[in-house]
Amino acid sequence: MGGRAGELSKVVIDPHTRRVTHLIIHRGVQLAEDRVVPVELVERATPEGIFLHLTSREVARQPRHEEERFVSPPSDWELLPGYLAADVLFWGLPYGGVTPPILPVMQYTIRHGIPERTVVLERSTEVRTRDEVAGKIDHLLVDPMRQELTHLVVRLDDQPEQPIIVPFAWVEDLGDGYVLLKCTREELRQLQSYMPSHSDAELAAAVTEALQHQGGETLKHVQFQVDCGLGVLHGTTPTVADKGNAERIARSVHGVIDVRNALVANTTIAARVSAALAEDPRTALAPIDVSSSGSTVTLIGQVPSGEVREAAEQIARAVSGVVVVINTLEVCPHDMESVPMVPHWLSMPPRDG
Repeated sequence: MGGRAGELSKVVIDPHTRRVTHLIIHRGVQLAEDRVVPVELVERATPEGIFLHLTSREVARQPRHEEERFVSPPSDWELLPGYLAADVLFWGLPYGGVTPPILPVMQYTIRHGIPERTVVLERSTEVRTRDEVAGKIDHLLVDPMRQELTHLVVRLDDQPEQPIIVPFAWVEDLGDGYVLLKCTREELRQLQSYMPSHSDAELAAAVTEALQHQGGETLKHVQFQVDCGLGVLHGTTPTVADKGNAERIARSVHGVIDVRNALVANTTIAARVSAALAEDPRTALAPIDVSSSGSTVTLIGQVPSGEVREAAEQIARAVSGVVVVINTLEVCPHDMESVPMVPHWLSMPPRDG
């Protein structure tokens, strides 16, 4: 909104959930500054740039990101009588001249403007394997729907011209200034190079065509999004088996590097809604049947009051994967007063004899 606000400089990650929590936007040249923007304020991300729900002036009012670096002397070094090395920190300035030439030293970085227990990653962040320093981060790949970090694109020190794509599942630990992988350099060399053979638009069109041709009606509610060869399947399928089939088709298209399957099976949606209705005390005893088609759920049955009918619809709408709720529930207060309400999943046919 309102024009160019700056350039993406760094990304703030929650290392436990692997979610991107904030973007650090670099602004200005002579009077340069970094501002911290919550990822929830991102409207969309495209190859042309990141679009925010903010104006440039509003970005300038976001918290400022600043870094303070300190170094400490060895534990047995004493600055002055009465002062221990553990109590001494020197400013770690990039130009030197202030920090005494003490070796070895430990460097500490204090960051302002970002939440505690988060990690800042940027291009050139050091990537380590179990046996050595292997290279540096070139850029990060993020699932735009869930704001989760999915892959690292890494340039190895001995072959920087051919970056490789590393699944985030390979990350053992990360902190400010480093990412530690749970593999060796040789294992890294076996990973696929980050060189998409087709454009994202070409891959999306090819996968969509393959889904329609091979999946037919069963996969008509499946959408495929791709970013630099990494695809995500969204939408619904009739069954769990169809969900797996859609992923198999997408992975078979030449040029697709990886696929994340975010599809929801209709049977799963119906089961989720039924479970949610059974757990809520307002609807737990109401004999409500649930059917689903795509992301549309239909509620069928009879309920004792309008309040229960409205509650059932609210509960169904809140279930993940549900977009439309068709409420055909009938209110029959008099008919149901004399009949104990038993959930349909508990009712059993009478025994013969």
